[in-house]
Amino acid sequence: MDPVTKQSLQAEAMASAHRLYDSKVVDLDHDEALHLVQRTLGAVYALLRAIDLGYVDDGKLARDQRGRTTATALKDGRAGDVGERFLADFYFNAALERLASVWDVILEKGESARSPQTPLTPEWNTLKHELAGLFASGRQLRAAEVATALPKITSVVIAQAKRSSPSS
Repeated sequence: MDPVTKQSLQAEAMASAHRLYDSKVVDLDHDEALHLVQRTLGAVYALLRAIDLGYVDDGKLARDQRGRTTATALKDGRAGDVGERFLADFYFNAALERLASVWDVILEKGESARSPQTPLTPEWNTLKHELAGLFASGRQLRAAEVATALPKITSVVIAQAKRSSPSS
């Protein structure tokens, strides 16, 4: 990823973290609100880690000999030796999974009319529900699309967190 793109994506992700902080939802003392906010902040953190580790938007996943390299490193107690490509993909997937769980909670709360699918929905549904995950179809989603979707998701999270907290 070129330095300008990396910096732009980091700025977009950080802007969402700042919006969550500035909205004061981080101060709400209500489990449901805190869950949404913490999951969203975790997604922002995971996206930033993926970018920092050199996440590559090439549509491929780190296949590492069907997991042998990763399994061997973990078996030998060398979790840090799994490789930056694997870790970057891991954090990118973690960001998607966290955003998917937040969106699912929001949709469960009856927000579907106000919160239609995001551009991320098809890929995170594949990641969550398909047995082969993304290995069969390849990654279609790019980091820029995730970063671009963050402001919309963040706005909905802030609104839902405030509605769900009796103290707001």
